[in-house]
Amino acid sequence: MVAKSFLVVTHKFTASTQDDLVEYLDKRYDRVLFIWHDFADSPNRRSFYEEHQNGAIVKRWNSRNYRDTPELIVMLKDFMFAMFSILRTGERWDISIGLSGFDALPGIILKKLRRVDKTVFWAGDFVPNLRFSASWKNMIYFQENRFALKNCDFAWNISPRIEKLREKMYGIKSKRPQRIVPIGIWTSRRVKLPIEKIHRHRVLFVGHLLEKQGVQLVLKAIPEIRKAIIDFEFLVIGKGNYEPALRCLVKELGIENYVLFVGYKSDEEMEELSSHCACAVAPYDMKTDTWTRYADPGKIKNYLASGLPVILTNVPYNAYEIQRRRCGIVIRYDADELAKAIVTLLTNEPLLEEYRSNAFEYSKQFDWNHIFDGAIAEVLAADSNK
Repeated sequence: MVAKSFLVVTHKFTASTQDDLVEYLDKRYDRVLFIWHDFADSPNRRSFYEEHQNGAIVKRWNSRNYRDTPELIVMLKDFMFAMFSILRTGERWDISIGLSGFDALPGIILKKLRRVDKTVFWAGDFVPNLRFSASWKNMIYFQENRFALKNCDFAWNISPRIEKLREKMYGIKSKRPQRIVPIGIWTSRRVKLPIEKIHRHRVLFVGHLLEKQGVQLVLKAIPEIRKAIIDFEFLVIGKGNYEPALRCLVKELGIENYVLFVGYKSDEEMEELSSHCACAVAPYDMKTDTWTRYADPGKIKNYLASGLPVILTNVPYNAYEIQRRRCGIVIRYDADELAKAIVTLLTNEPLLEEYRSNAFEYSKQFDWNHIFDGAIAEVLAADSNK
């Protein structure tokens, strides 16, 4: 363990990027203080504290549930919980990493109080129009991004599109060149099965079932796909408020025997199910998706790391890079075009094998160890007074 200390502050709903960051830090550095909050608009509104030493949790507690408290008060609670939790340690911390503009604020303020040496604002999204339905929340969202970007020592973005858009909207650059720190994967945990062990005609979708995800486009394509692939199957892992509409569409199209809704699964179950599929889909609807264009959907990396070529629309920033590397196919948001792409891949075994091999190789650059090694080394090497 290297004698460096880190603060990680975030909001989260389920295990995600921040947990991967903490896992990485735990393996290499001696102290990590992990503070996270439930989202203010979620059913539970608690804050959590975990102190890690040499990879083990030595202290843990959480606030009470502010379920019936107005959202603005919950946001204030989150900020105060982070500030007081860090101050009560009585220690100076080497690096503070906030996974949103709001979560970067405690580190930035504590640096002015000489309790933090270097601060990082890691932007996991940037929505240029309306991030929230309430105007006051959008105002806070934009202002906290502006403040964090102007005052942090390092700005990390999960997508190259974020920096250009924020500069255009705010006219503000960070102190140093911004770094792309994309969503990663633990490649050592992924399994690519040989083609003879997979379900050759099963296509996968994993994610939150929302209209913008485009699952309905796949359903509409199935009747055309079945003209060429009689035993075609579409596996859907996930749940969401659009699921009832999708199930109605399945009945309307008469394709109940070819669509499998299996709900949420554990990481292990999801990886096992994914590894047996032939390819995956990410047909985002550009008309309804205001989020993904400036983000970096982690499920695409998970698809690729399981050796699954992905059929996707040109919404993720790296869509055409995936196509150029011959591990995916970019389509318009069109059911016939989607059907043609799926049939092309699944009925041509040499082509499918090539794309599966390319997908697995391409995913290796997104291993979390590789991503964090470079990003953290840059922060540690820099003079914090510049």
